[in-house]
Amino acid sequence: MMAAHPYNKTVDTAEIAAMLRVSREHVTDRLIKRPDFPRPVVNLSRRTRRWAERDVVAFAQGKPARRGQQN
Repeated sequence: MMAAHPYNKTVDTAEIAAMLRVSREHVTDRLIKRPDFPRPVVNLSRRTRRWAERDVVAFAQGKPARRGQQN
């Protein structure tokens, strides 16, 4: 089985919280609701969402989000 390419890695709310050193509740209650936060690349339900790790890193670095882009 091939490992996922690092640029295609996805993260959930718990992983986003760990990356940004905030609580998971802060991520779900506030951060992902911000208009400048990247949209999830997997959005099956409220409980099944994943974001591109590179987009979250760019957001944390203050770079503009690539809204809705999946590559």
